[in-house]
Amino acid sequence: MMRECCSAGVKLELKKLDIRGNNLSDIDGSLLASLFVIAPTLSTLNMSGCSLSGVIVNDMMRECCRAGVKLKLMQLDISGNNLSNIDGSLLASLLVISPTLSTLDMSGCSLSGVIVNDMMRECCRAGVKLELVKLDISGNNVSNIDGSLLASLLVIAPTLSTLNMSGCSLSGVIVNDMMRECCSKGVKTELAVLHISDNNLSDIDGSLLASLLVIAPTLSTLDMSGCSLSGVIVNDMMRECCSKGVKTELAVLHISDNNLCDIDGSLLASLLVIAPTLSTLDMSGCSLSGVIVNDMMRECCSAGVKLKLMELDISGNNLSNIDGSLLASLLVIAPTLSTLNMSGCSLSGVIVNDMMRECCSAGVKLELMKLVISGNNLSNIDGSLLASLLVIAPTLSTLNMSGCSLSGVIVNDMMSECCSRGVKLKFNQPNDTI
Repeated sequence: MMRECCSAGVKLELKKLDIRGNNLSDIDGSLLASLFVIAPTLSTLNMSGCSLSGVIVNDMMRECCRAGVKLKLMQLDISGNNLSNIDGSLLASLLVISPTLSTLDMSGCSLSGVIVNDMMRECCRAGVKLELVKLDISGNNVSNIDGSLLASLLVIAPTLSTLNMSGCSLSGVIVNDMMRECCSKGVKTELAVLHISDNNLSDIDGSLLASLLVIAPTLSTLDMSGCSLSGVIVNDMMRECCSKGVKTELAVLHISDNNLCDIDGSLLASLLVIAPTLSTLDMSGCSLSGVIVNDMMRECCSAGVKLKLMELDISGNNLSNIDGSLLASLLVIAPTLSTLNMSGCSLSGVIVNDMMRECCSAGVKLELMKLVISGNNLSNIDGSLLASLLVIAPTLSTLNMSGCSLSGVIVNDMMSECCSRGVKLKFNQPNDTI
């Protein structure tokens, strides 16, 4: 096709081309380069999952460079191709000849740290400045990347707002080196979304992790789930943030599936102070204890904290020793909370009873729309107090109490209380369950 187009002198006005999911393993890279010559206005190209090799892309880039091609690409997706043998310096040439590229997806491309190192060195040597806004290199093993060169990415791409490096085999040492380099150069980034989940950051320096929030003052979404973080690391991060008077614009924070059993509850409360706009917090599967949450809530109450949380997930933590009245305080200081997941938290009926009594005595009205407390043994819950939940949460539309060891007596008591109070429920989803 490309030979015929070239021989016929075809010129296309193509703006968008999607050829993903085709097996182009035997395509000629130099002929692939001709695509950009005959379609000079091409701005969006998707070649994900096309069985491209590094050799093919190398040949394409050599031909483009030889022909002096300048691309008008704004979005390029070459994810899901095995580029393990690509030349990093030629990969850099892609960025040089595509000065308007704003979105680049190279996730799952079998890139190595060596390749990315070579790419960054070449970019720095050539004095490249990128207009990249979104970069996805997740799912590549860059365990041997140079952290200081990784920092250069933030320098040459000053408008980068979304960076996905989840599942990249990053280590704490790499991120430490990156942060030190950023701090020494006085880098300020425009990052708004950062995904570094599923990397082993067990040896990261908490105070350097705090620097991330300093150099990225507009960061609104941070995903560090499954990063082998410890409570000590988060403690150090929070102390550093507090000592520097950091205020973040974080709206979404995912730190699920990290072992934070040794975190300081009062320092955890500081997170809610320095991130006053936080609306989504996921701390599921973090080995939190009831004592930790108790300490966090006491500190929040004593500091007069008011949260803007709308979604909170603390499922999969053992909260068997939590104070029900302090748990109620969570609902008081988070008046806009609409989704709460406490499934599999080893809650007892006594805890929920205490929580409900406290809410009722404080005259709490909730904006909860979704409540998940499945997988807790509530066999000793008071049915009439359970009914109070439906009174103080009039907008509740989804309630999941599956696997809670409820008895018919409990549900009978709950329903009798609801009927006597004239409660009307707003459950509106077919899979809502008790």
